Amino acid sequence: MSTKIKFYKLLTGLMLLGTISLAQVPTLEMTSGVDPNIGSPAGSGFGPRTTNHIITFVQDVLNNSQFSTYSQTVQATVSLSNQQFVGLPYGASTSNAVPAGLVFGAGPSLSTGGSVQQATPLNSYDFMGAYNGSGGPTNSMFTNIPPAGPGGIDATGDAFGSDINSGVEVFTCAQVMYDQTQPYGSTNKYYYGDLVISFNGAISNPVVHIAGLGGSYRYLPVGEPDAPSKYRSTFFSTELEYVGTGNLQKLSGNSYLTVSGKNILNNAVIPNGGSSSNTGAFNNEGAATGSIQINVNKVTQLVFKVYLRGCDASQFGWSSAGIGVVSNATRTPLTGDIWYISTSLSPCVGCISLPTTGLSLTAALNGNDVSLNWKTLTESNTKSFDIERSTDGINYVKVGEKAAAGNSVSDINYSHIDPNMNVPVYYYRLKMVDLDSRYSYSNVVIVRKSLIKGIKAFPNPATDHVNIEFSNAKGSYTVSLLNQLGQQVYSKKVDINNTVQYIRIERGTIPAGMYHVSIRDNNSGELQSEKVLIK
Repeated sequence: MSTKIKFYKLLTGLMLLGTISLAQVPTLEMTSGVDPNIGSPAGSGFGPRTTNHIITFVQDVLNNSQFSTYSQTVQATVSLSNQQFVGLPYGASTSNAVPAGLVFGAGPSLSTGGSVQQATPLNSYDFMGAYNGSGGPTNSMFTNIPPAGPGGIDATGDAFGSDINSGVEVFTCAQVMYDQTQPYGSTNKYYYGDLVISFNGAISNPVVHIAGLGGSYRYLPVGEPDAPSKYRSTFFSTELEYVGTGNLQKLSGNSYLTVSGKNILNNAVIPNGGSSSNTGAFNNEGAATGSIQINVNKVTQLVFKVYLRGCDASQFGWSSAGIGVVSNATRTPLTGDIWYISTSLSPCVGCISLPTTGLSLTAALNGNDVSLNWKTLTESNTKSFDIERSTDGINYVKVGEKAAAGNSVSDINYSHIDPNMNVPVYYYRLKMVDLDSRYSYSNVVIVRKSLIKGIKAFPNPATDHVNIEFSNAKGSYTVSLLNQLGQQVYSKKVDINNTVQYIRIERGTIPAGMYHVSIRDNNSGELQSEKVLIK
C-alpha cells in the first residue's frame, strides 16, 4: 500500500462518507475508538514496534451509524511471531528503527541521502483508508457480515470521525530482500513470519478485511529533470496464507484481490500502492483490497503466514544505499509495503470465555531444545496450561503441563522446555483449561530446525579472527556477524564448492564482546546462528 514519489504524504483530513449498503443485523467491529464511551484500543502507538495490540470490539447497532458497548467483552490480540528477519541494522540507534522484517506502525523512509536507513513512523492502529487517500480503499470494497453484500464498513471516515472502521497497520520491509541478495525483479514469494489474531472467546465465520496489499518505491536520480519518464520504480506486494481449519471465501473487493485455496493474493501484473484509480503524473493503482470470510466454526485464533513477492517490471533493486540505475544517483530509502488488517464478527452469543486475557505464546530453538514462553495479563479461575505439539499443524498431542496462577490482575510469565527436537518442524499451542473444565486455545507458533549441516565457528573465544568450517555443506551462503544490539558488523556472501572449506573473518576494528555468527543458506533460507566471544 506504500507508494513513494520523492516524499511521503500522510492523509491529513477525513473523506466524507458516501452511501453505504446497510446490513440487517448488528455486528462487532474494530473501530477507531473516537467515541469517549468506547475508548482507544490498548496497544495502539506511533512508530515502529512489534509489541501486541489488544483491541476491544464494539457493537455496530445500525451498521455505520451507531456504535455501543457489547454485553460481553470481546477482545482480539494481534501479534507477530516466527519473524524470519531480526537484528536488522536499519536505524538501530534511533527511535524509528525497524527491529524485524514485519513491524507495526512504520512506512518507507523519507531519506534521499545520508547514511542511516530508518522507517517513517505511522500510527500502528488507524482507519483502513488512512494511507493513499486519492487512490485508497473505498467503502464498497468491504463487507462486514454476509449476506448483506458490499457495505457496512466505513474505511475512510465521515466528517465527524466517530464511526470509522480501523485496522492494525503492518509494514513488510522490502529492504531485507536487497540485503539478502535476492533478485529485485523476482516473482518468487519470500516468507517473513506470521500474523496472529487471538480472541478471548470462541468465534465463528469471522470476516477479515485487508486494505492495500501492494506497494512501490519511486525516486528521481540526482541531476535528472522532474518528469515522470525520468523516475525509476520498483514494485512488490505482501501476500498471505491462512494456516488453520476452514475455507476462505472472497465476499467483496477490487479486482486485484484473489483468494486461491487458503492464499490471499494480489493478481496485479504490476502491484502498486493504490487500491482504486487515481489521477496525477503516476498511476499507482495495483493494491489488493477487500473482505474475506473464513468459514470455520468456533475457533479462538487466526494465523496468517506473511510473504513478499517482487515484480519483473521493476527497474532497480528492492532498495540500496548509494547505488542507482543512472550515474550520480544518491539515495538511501527504506522500501516496504504498508497494509492494514481488520475483522468483523457476528454477535458472540454463547461464546466460550477464555480463562486468561492477553496471552501470546512464543517459541525459540536453543540447540536441540525448544524454549516456550508466554505471559498472561489477567487470569480468572485458570487451572492449567496444557502444552500441545504437532508435526503437521493439524494433529496435536500433549507434551507437557504447567499449573496456572488461578486468579490475577497483573502480568505473569510462564516458560517450558521441550527437549530433543528431532524433526524439521514443530507446531505448538497452549490448551488453556479453566477450573470448571472449560478450555480454549492460544495462538500457534512454529519452530523450524535448521537443515544446514556440518558448519561450526571456532576458535571460541576468539582474539584476532574467527574461522567458519563448512563440512559436507556445498552451496551458497551469507555469513554475518551481529553484535548484542543486532547491528551487523560483518557480512559476506560465500560459495562453498569443496567437501571441507574454511571462511576466515578478520577481527580488524571489531570491539571485544559477545557476537552472533549468522549463516543463511541463500537457496533454502535456512538460518544457523552461534554465539562467539571476541576478547
